[in-house]
Amino acid sequence: MTQNQALPRDGHVAFGTPMIIRKAASGAELNQALAAHILALRDADAARRAVSRSGIGGWRTGDGFLDDPAAPVAALRALAEAAVLEMLAMAKPGAIEGRITRLYGWANVNRTGDYNTIHSHPTSQWSGVYYAAVGESDPEHPLSGVIEFQDPRGAPQAQPFPGFDFGHKLRLVPETGLLLVFPSWLLHMVHPFHGAGERISIAFNASYE
Repeated sequence: MTQNQALPRDGHVAFGTPMIIRKAASGAELNQALAAHILALRDADAARRAVSRSGIGGWRTGDGFLDDPAAPVAALRALAEAAVLEMLAMAKPGAIEGRITRLYGWANVNRTGDYNTIHSHPTSQWSGVYYAAVGESDPEHPLSGVIEFQDPRGAPQAQPFPGFDFGHKLRLVPETGLLLVFPSWLLHMVHPFHGAGERISIAFNASYE
């Protein structure tokens, strides 16, 4: 229902938030190549720490990661761009005109204890994350590394209504090859990772004109 559209006479769901949540058809070969490339970058620059306002612990590249000419990065960039265009078609069917004016991203390597505080990406329109590796979570920590999105409607959290799923949290367990795309204003966080190995993800932002 668009702005100023006549109200329907039956039930209607308003204020929906479009998201892409799916395993990408990229295959294990791309994930392994991405993970190896990112770990090589980390090993060559082990002193770099997370520089985002949300990252606590961990290691990350700069924001120009998607401009890396390495083949697996170029493949991921194409996947991210296609997903953003798909999101635009989902959000406003039949109205895709213009172009993506900026697409950038950074790679993250998290080990046990690392996490991201709640945040959004206010300088972009669409954001996403792709998981190249997820490590092995400790089963005694069910929220280990879980990414959590909050209901963007603030008032329902202060006024819960029994029987309706207002003010809920959407929690997703990362897995290798998982691709997420969402509006950049959607508040989200990552719970502390507990377990063996390394969780390797690539976050990206896109602006569209």
